[in-house]
Amino acid sequence: MRAIFAARYASGPPTLRGWLREPGSITSLQVLVVLLAVLPGVAVAVLGVALVDNLTPSERVPAVITALDNGFDKDSSDYRWASARADDGRALGLGAGAPAGYGEPVVVTLSTVTGRLVAIRAAGALYQPHRTNEYLFLVVLLLGVLVVAALIARRMARMVPWTLLLAAAVAGFAGVGGWQLASTAAIADAPRLPPSTGMGIYTEARFAPATRAATGQPVAFQDVTLRVTGPVTRGAPAGSAPWLGDFTVLTVPFSASSTGAPGGRYVPLTLIGSGSGTAERIAARHCGPGGFDGQVPAGSVEGRMCFVVPPDFQPRQVIVGTGEVTGIDVAAAAG
Repeated sequence: MRAIFAARYASGPPTLRGWLREPGSITSLQVLVVLLAVLPGVAVAVLGVALVDNLTPSERVPAVITALDNGFDKDSSDYRWASARADDGRALGLGAGAPAGYGEPVVVTLSTVTGRLVAIRAAGALYQPHRTNEYLFLVVLLLGVLVVAALIARRMARMVPWTLLLAAAVAGFAGVGGWQLASTAAIADAPRLPPSTGMGIYTEARFAPATRAATGQPVAFQDVTLRVTGPVTRGAPAGSAPWLGDFTVLTVPFSASSTGAPGGRYVPLTLIGSGSGTAERIAARHCGPGGFDGQVPAGSVEGRMCFVVPPDFQPRQVIVGTGEVTGIDVAAAAG
């Protein structure tokens, strides 16, 4: 077959005008080559937009998850399509990879050139859509497409008019590139969550703390005694993880002692209050020197807990334990 085409087009590839004059001379193989020329344009568009997203300036946008649409994909794997409301009022679609739940504060990184999602930082995780295993597989696949296209072009480019090959590649690039640029994170609406969101389940009387304590009073949990030692302060503490500077952070000072096993004990601690989102605890290692996240070693410890919150969050209580809980009344420091 290759020899036949080589002999037929020894003087050069067919022209578009010739095809229009003699459409009966067009073979199915030639049509297939033209259709395959779309794929390199698609590959270049996908890879090019990803490079623009990651290599151009970006903006970090604090937001709160306002909706999670749960479902199943074709492989019966569950996913959650998230949307969020930014602190500046923008509505953002975050796709299926957001590492946060309903009401949780996040910081969304957007490309200032394309408006597309670059990353989502939550209290406990960082999601980067261009660094997932699925996306890396896609990149390898698209690079393979470019290699195969180059081989096909080398062997069969003389079979079809070059203008059609170019037009097919441009159509693939424009179509997929345009679709990607239209798929920005901006969506129509994401209403602000009610102020009761920050209270979580504790808005219901049946979940209300069985006992309450004031700041400075000791609270017992199994073989641990702990207390909140001062007012709640706003702002990321010195020495904390740099990314906390993009969030609204509340810091709660704690002291705790354990008389139990040498390995210590973990105490579940939750900050609740009034606000259009929940308070999410930060791991001790991200809270800087003296960071505390509920893990009490044998002996005593004094430190601080860090929580990321929406800007309007006003702390009310630290909930100690699960089930039949104790609430420690807290207040924000003046100013």
